[in-house]
Amino acid sequence: SAAPFYGRVLVAPQPGHLKFIKSSTPTPKGPVDLDLRFDGGRATGTVTLPRELSGVFSFNGVVRTLAGGANEI
Repeated sequence: SAAPFYGRVLVAPQPGHLKFIKSSTPTPKGPVDLDLRFDGGRATGTVTLPRELSGVFSFNGVVRTLAGGANEI
């Protein structure tokens, strides 16, 4: 959570040697789902937030705003 009561989220993966992360994290507003691949210092994939949740995606110096629903990275 990046704000009280999950008002916003921060998605900042630290994959280390992993080539992908696929996860679902429960929040009071619904699940935050990640389906990400990592290659050459870049992240690609999808971050899906509950409709009423927004946030930020941060990876390797790139910061992107996330809205409710599916977000292509």
